[in-house]
Amino acid sequence: MIESVKKRSVVAVLKQAKKRLSGRWCQGTLAADTHGNPVPIDTPGCRCCIEGAIHLAVSQRKWSNRLVGQIRNAVKSALPSQFKTTGIAAYNDAPRRTEKQVLALFDRAIERTELQ
Repeated sequence: MIESVKKRSVVAVLKQAKKRLSGRWCQGTLAADTHGNPVPIDTPGCRCCIEGAIHLAVSQRKWSNRLVGQIRNAVKSALPSQFKTTGIAAYNDAPRRTEKQVLALFDRAIERTELQ
């Protein structure tokens, strides 16, 4: 169970990462330009994958590795069962994955974290 202060922080980062993905999600790389070419994660206006969005949201704060782990675990816990062992990147990069599905994953992660 996550302490209430940490829970609020985890939820805030999940919401920030979701917002970052909305309209700017990509596959196959942490970050891409509008043409799909890989770029550094801190490139202004870049698209990003789930891990990239989490990285950007976390990099704006001072976090312990434990709290970063809790953020990733919140996302992992919301993954469909077939991705529990393969992980976040496999889910993000799966063929026919849509941005709508990725945003719904964050909604589930946020809801589950709030209920803890």
